Amino acid sequence: MSRTCPRRLICTRPSGIISSIDYPTPYRKAYICSWMLESPHNSYIKLTFNEFDVGRRSEICKSDYVDVYSGQSITGTHRGRFCKARMPNASILSDFSYLYIVFVSDGIDDLSTGWFATYRFVNITFAMETNKTGTSCKQVYDPMT
Repeated sequence: MSRTCPRRLICTRPSGIISSIDYPTPYRKAYICSWMLESPHNSYIKLTFNEFDVGRRSEICKSDYVDVYSGQSITGTHRGRFCKARMPNASILSDFSYLYIVFVSDGIDDLSTGWFATYRFVNITFAMETNKTGTSCKQVYDPMT
């Protein structure tokens, strides 16, 4: 039986740090936690995992994992599922003004410490120039044309 975190975090500051519950000590078991990052309309969100120790016993990200969605919920574009076997190796850039992150841990006790990530809001021009997600560039209104 999974429990939800004590609160859902909504982050609206231009930059910050988010982490799994109790990081860097071993994280709680049988939890589902979520974070929503919300930037102003004229910017995207760049998420970078700085430390990542999730799901030591999972080879296919079924027990403990982090899901990242570009959007306000799990109905957004799925940007990836990450665990010890599939660690994020690059920054994740949102498609729009929201990123939604879900951390799931099963009830099995291992000594994984979890994760912490930094995020920052980036303007649309910067996001187009540094988009490493493989998606097509966004069309931007240019007042000079």
